[in-house]
Amino acid sequence: MSKTLNALALADLLPSSISGDVQVGSAAQAIDPELHAVADFARTLPILSRIDELPEELIDLLAWQWHVDLYETTLTLREKRETVKRLLLMHRYKGTRKAVDEALAPINYEVSINEATGEPFLFDVDLYVDVEVDLDEACDRCIRYVNIAKPASRHLRNINVHYNNEPSTGTFYAGSVLTGYIDVMIDASRA
Repeated sequence: MSKTLNALALADLLPSSISGDVQVGSAAQAIDPELHAVADFARTLPILSRIDELPEELIDLLAWQWHVDLYETTLTLREKRETVKRLLLMHRYKGTRKAVDEALAPINYEVSINEATGEPFLFDVDLYVDVEVDLDEACDRCIRYVNIAKPASRHLRNINVHYNNEPSTGTFYAGSVLTGYIDVMIDASRA
């Protein structure tokens, strides 16, 4: 009668010439738990089609293995899965406008890119945030994500921050200098 992979013991596969040896039998029994663990893990092999079912530890390993640039271990499991799926595809068109748009998608704020700056090779990012947002963190993520995906010949000039439900706006990233116009102090030394 056939057995499933999890029900199979290594001792069952040993040839009769060595199955009677006590040391070989003990070694086979010692290896069985690891073989069963590998058999349990084998069901996760179709990775991309089952990424929404994979455990967090495996998602972390996939992000490392596949060099997912914008991956952060502080993200929720849902955000990690979405980031891995999105950025695996981003590697195909890295250095294009589409890659920058995809890179900015995980920021969780409305973002638009303005290439009509009047200066060649420079672009602005408009970031629409809530009043209670941590601007330092939002601008840092935006700068980091844009720099990973943008074409090498293009440069981020400004991040224009717009508060939702507020009439005031301001520019918070200008090249490598941060300025604030809405009674907000931002440390300019980090950029």
